Amino acid sequence: MSTRKIAVVTGASSGIGAVYADRLAARGYDLVLVARRLDKLEALAVELAARHGVDVRPLQVDLAKEADIAHVESLLETNKAVAVLVNNAGFARFESVAESAAQGSIDQITLNITALTRLTHAVLPGLLSRNDGAIINIGSVLGVHSLPNTAVYSGSKAYVLQFTRGLQAELADTGVKVQLVSPATTATE
Repeated sequence: MSTRKIAVVTGASSGIGAVYADRLAARGYDLVLVARRLDKLEALAVELAARHGVDVRPLQVDLAKEADIAHVESLLETNKAVAVLVNNAGFARFESVAESAAQGSIDQITLNITALTRLTHAVLPGLLSRNDGAIINIGSVLGVHSLPNTAVYSGSKAYVLQFTRGLQAELADTGVKVQLVSPATTATE
């Protein structure tokens, strides 16, 4: 990696995460792209490095797994060049709570809430020590209004909404910016 600031984008292999990666690379950030699908990450890394002249590191992890969350936490805690965290990784299972397995709900909660919270905790001390940087959390309009078969997903995104609002208030007098993005239905895999 070079001496430029680094942006870490979770869920970067497609959709919103890939768009954030492209936009941040265009602004001169080196990147760490985090997702489960290494083939997609590697292809995106090659494309962004060639197009924008930045260093791009693909990092294959599953943020629904404890060891993988801990791995990314370590990177965020120890790499002083990390200036932006985009908490984009997440997934939705639109199904009735009564007709679904509890493990599916737990997996959604781990990825949509636990990983986002832990990665935010990991990056925050470094950002505050420099009084600069940004945390971008991807929520959903379903965090404001739940529909049938979205109870767990909507609940997890409501957490993202309130967590982000609270963090914005806590950091209002610092140089660290916190942003919430709440898209509606999005074309993604």
